[in-house]
Amino acid sequence: MMFRPPRPSPPHNAATIEAFAASIKVKGVLQPPVVEIERGEDGAATGNFLVTIGEGRRQGLRLLAKRKQIKRTHPVKVI
Repeated sequence: MMFRPPRPSPPHNAATIEAFAASIKVKGVLQPPVVEIERGEDGAATGNFLVTIGEGRRQGLRLLAKRKQIKRTHPVKVI
């Protein structure tokens, strides 16, 4: 999953991302992120997904993966 610019909400601060990571570590992802398929200039799917809703959860998951508390390939249900 990748960040989808531009987004209407302001970026999350470090404390918020820490809170997301702590919550995900204890409870898992309770509300799945909403994603869309990334498309190249030719309109073909690139194989990546862009987060349209749930950027804080994505950043919390990245933080947990960086700390090796979950695998980088940890499956995440998305909508």
